[in-house]
Amino acid sequence: MMSQTNGLTTATITNNKLNVNGNEAEWDNECDVFNRLQSLIPAIKQNFILISQQYNQFLNDTDELSKTFTAMQLKQEKLERELDFYRKDLNDFDKQIDSNADNRVYLDVGGHHFTTTIKTLTQSNSLFFKAFLMKEWNRNANTADNRIFIDRDGRIFDLVLKYLRTGELNIEDRATRKELLTEAKFYKIQSLEDELNSLLRKDESCLTANLTNQSSPPCSPAPAINRTRSSPYSSSAAPNTLTRSSPFNQSMPTKSKPHPAQTALSWRTIIPSENRLNIFLGSTLITPEYEEKLSEFIGPEMMTQQPWKLIYRASEHGFDAADFHRCSESYAPTISIIQTDFGNIFGGFTSISWSSATLRADQADPTAFLFTLKNTLNVPPTKFPVAKEYQQCAISHNPTCGPNFGSPKNEGSDLCLRNKFNEKTNCIFFPKSYVDTTNLGSSIFAKKYFACKEVEVFTITTQ
Repeated sequence: MMSQTNGLTTATITNNKLNVNGNEAEWDNECDVFNRLQSLIPAIKQNFILISQQYNQFLNDTDELSKTFTAMQLKQEKLERELDFYRKDLNDFDKQIDSNADNRVYLDVGGHHFTTTIKTLTQSNSLFFKAFLMKEWNRNANTADNRIFIDRDGRIFDLVLKYLRTGELNIEDRATRKELLTEAKFYKIQSLEDELNSLLRKDESCLTANLTNQSSPPCSPAPAINRTRSSPYSSSAAPNTLTRSSPFNQSMPTKSKPHPAQTALSWRTIIPSENRLNIFLGSTLITPEYEEKLSEFIGPEMMTQQPWKLIYRASEHGFDAADFHRCSESYAPTISIIQTDFGNIFGGFTSISWSSATLRADQADPTAFLFTLKNTLNVPPTKFPVAKEYQQCAISHNPTCGPNFGSPKNEGSDLCLRNKFNEKTNCIFFPKSYVDTTNLGSSIFAKKYFACKEVEVFTITTQ
């Protein structure tokens, strides 16, 4: 029994030891957990502080947002009250317009005087003219001797007024259409703006067609003719039969301006004999003195084939590169005469016909030269020949440029008219491929970037 009892006792003690050991393990695990939690308390406390700060910032932002919203509500209420007053004033003014529709309005637009009626100015629902008349017009104060002044282009306003009177738009010249579009936007005449945008989009599609189909562009202003041409500089006669649209000797639309070359003879009959041009017929840029110098620059051999005829004038045909190429391509030789927006007159000569078929295609021409006729430095008319080492790149063909003398690869063209000649996109990097015989550099022509007031291109008459 004892042994059994002792055996039982031993077993119990052994079990107790096991139980005690088990409780110690659980206690150690709980301590570890507690220690880990205790180590997290600073981080939890820090996060709590951060959350508290963000919450306070949120409350502040909410308060600011509430104040902003309240201010916006007050502003909206103010605007609504002002809009109500404006609507009332506009309604009252509409009634005044109806009652005074036939009253005259005397205007001075950029120095040009106009007389019209309230009805004419307001029938297009132009907000500009309504606000303008509401502010400026007074029956007793507005007279022929006391006109209301508008600081805009009076020449273009004449076209605006014609449109307001007739509702018709009869303008063939694309450059004038662009100018008129600018004024239509200023005067807020939506119907005129829409019509001009439509016409200009058609013009752009025509120009695109001209660039892709030079032989017979569908939008050309003149019918296509067959013309056989050869360069007088060719060593052998190798005529090329070209089908192209000629800007000359065509029947003109009834409401479009005649081509300057067609009016050359009548122009010559008006000018006194001592002031007439005998070579560059119809030019508005060349004086008889300049004509004499150009004849000297070109040389007596070439000048025996006179007179020269005008094939392109920017103010007549448009200031875009496509206009230049449409009128000037395939003609050789040509002389390009440029007038800047500040009055300088210069240009260049080449015996190579211009082309828009490839991009930046350099052409050799040992006879090419640049020249100045009128400049701010008071240098007399001077010729600048192409340098011998750069004769292979005397001119450069580019569909996005007009006359381009020198190569863009030679650190820039000496003279290049870029698209939209009447904007300051044209450039002078002279001297590069041409010789500066004055040592004055590009300043003898123009600023590095300049705008053209006029461009004329002439070629020899073939008879």
